[in-house]
Amino acid sequence: MKIKLLEPDAPNLDTPLNIRMAKEYYSSVHAVDRNVGRLMDFLEGLSLAENTIVIFTSDHGYMMGQHSLWHKGNGWWLTKDGKDPDGIYGDTRWNLYDYSLNVPCIIKWPGAITPSTRLEETVSFVDWFPTIMEMSATKPAAGLLTRGRSIVPLLKGDRTTAWNDECYAEYVNLRSLRTTEWKLVLDFSSEKLNELYHLKEDQKEQYNLYNSRDPEIEIQKKQLIKRLLAHMNAIRDPLVKQFPQGSIE
Repeated sequence: MKIKLLEPDAPNLDTPLNIRMAKEYYSSVHAVDRNVGRLMDFLEGLSLAENTIVIFTSDHGYMMGQHSLWHKGNGWWLTKDGKDPDGIYGDTRWNLYDYSLNVPCIIKWPGAITPSTRLEETVSFVDWFPTIMEMSATKPAAGLLTRGRSIVPLLKGDRTTAWNDECYAEYVNLRSLRTTEWKLVLDFSSEKLNELYHLKEDQKEQYNLYNSRDPEIEIQKKQLIKRLLAHMNAIRDPLVKQFPQGSIE
């Protein structure tokens, strides 16, 4: 198997180890693919395929050398010495890179979704509960607190309702707000290693603009911080109290 590394020029990358791990990863993907096929064949054999909704997804993304890391939100250094090539972070790199956040998602809903439909909108895991409730025509219990939005209208091609593509994410001490153009990550640890990426120009999140003094970037940062803090307040996140109120740095 010839492996094409996703980020072969990542600093101090342990290339032989990256190649070996990539082979193992792709072998695992192949095994999953094979067993999903077995599941679909099983449903066909029971004559259940046409009245069964099948949702295939994952709980997190995975890095295989990008940013010199492997794994997910608690990334480990895939470097020759097992350390941060920039000397900023410790043995691990907590992160909310898109590589950790993006997940596969395939839905088979016979009679409801046109085959080969592809959504470009940003969908979050908190959207699954209201989505499955609507798919199954189940009403939530009275007073039940739900978050997220049903994506059934999107799946059925209804574009009459505006869709907000903002995505809120968190991992340990990190809180993030992602739009289609920008991503802000606030670090609520003592290190305060905040991040800001202009995704429209920097899809790989390589250039942290958080400390930029460019007036336009500062405006974007302040707007994103306000919206991120609003998300945190909405879910009563205790970390929000650590951000200096009335002060956006």
